[in-house]
Amino acid sequence: DLALAHRDMGDLYERRKLFPQALDLYREALGEFQLPRDWKDAGLAQVQMANILVLQNDYDGARRSYEQALRYAEQAGDEAAIAKGLDD
Repeated sequence: DLALAHRDMGDLYERRKLFPQALDLYREALGEFQLPRDWKDAGLAQVQMANILVLQNDYDGARRSYEQALRYAEQAGDEAAIAKGLDD
């Protein structure tokens, strides 16, 4: 599916330290995921974006991305993901 392909490409760019391109692809993927069905994949993209934003010293942006990933887990009722999100 296109959303997963964009997220996977974002991973590739992130590993190559091409952070602006990775963020663009993660954002594209987020616009394509079908919520609530794809909440885990969307949450992972949010966490990956947040990790890059931390490296770029954009702590407010990172916090927003982490919080969105946590909201996805809460809406899905996934206790393990909620606990992990609260721990991170």
